[in-house]
Amino acid sequence: MNDLFLKLLPVRIEYAILFLTRILALISTAPIFGTMSPWSSYKIMLGVTITAVLLPAIGEPEWKGPDFGFALVPLIIMELLVGALMGWILTAAFSSVRLAGELVTSEMGLNLSSLLDPVTGTSSPVVTSFYQTLAGLIFVIVGAHRWTIVALARSFETIPVGTFHVSANSVDGMLMIMARFLEAGIVLAAPVMVAMFVITVLLGVISRAVPQLNILETGYALRVGTALGIAAILLPAFRFGLESLFTLTQSALFEAVPAMQGK
Repeated sequence: MNDLFLKLLPVRIEYAILFLTRILALISTAPIFGTMSPWSSYKIMLGVTITAVLLPAIGEPEWKGPDFGFALVPLIIMELLVGALMGWILTAAFSSVRLAGELVTSEMGLNLSSLLDPVTGTSSPVVTSFYQTLAGLIFVIVGAHRWTIVALARSFETIPVGTFHVSANSVDGMLMIMARFLEAGIVLAAPVMVAMFVITVLLGVISRAVPQLNILETGYALRVGTALGIAAILLPAFRFGLESLFTLTQSALFEAVPAMQGK
């Protein structure tokens, strides 16, 4: 059996398993590959396919790792962690878009209206679902899905299979990426948020000037209409913001993995 594997694979079977483990960890955590069970059959087949393509080009036939046994377990855990961290970066990018949608929805007063979010697989307010769907389309248009595969391939050069270790650099790098994506989500929501602040101030002035006016009933329709109008007008700018967000995602994917090892 071992001789058969050696003929079919350009590397040792233990190395191939660790290689596949990192890829499956990324596919199972990144939202761009779907929101079904992390170990769905199509995700496993996709991971095997990517492994079959990348392994001959990146594999290390001279790898001197342990044979099958308990010594392989820590290495599998480390490979799972590397892939999951890369998938987390993609999740954080879409979470920043979700944050923008939640902020805008809260200001508009549409929290009670929800739809199924195709990215997260959960119910989300209408504006949030729209933002997430638009982000998914822009993600494909700018070719960010190709960046993901390239970053995955480079990760095997930056952190060879079986060499990853958790360090202070890993934690600091993830915290920095989290802060950058949080800032990006607030920036995406900022134009509509500023407009809603101006509307709130105007409604407050009107309510003091004309106390007889039912400002609550009139103001709700005004806030929703104004927010929708501004969001529609600023769609080109929102697309530019999404493209900038995914450019940030690209740099995070390429820079985060070297930072994990202090390189």
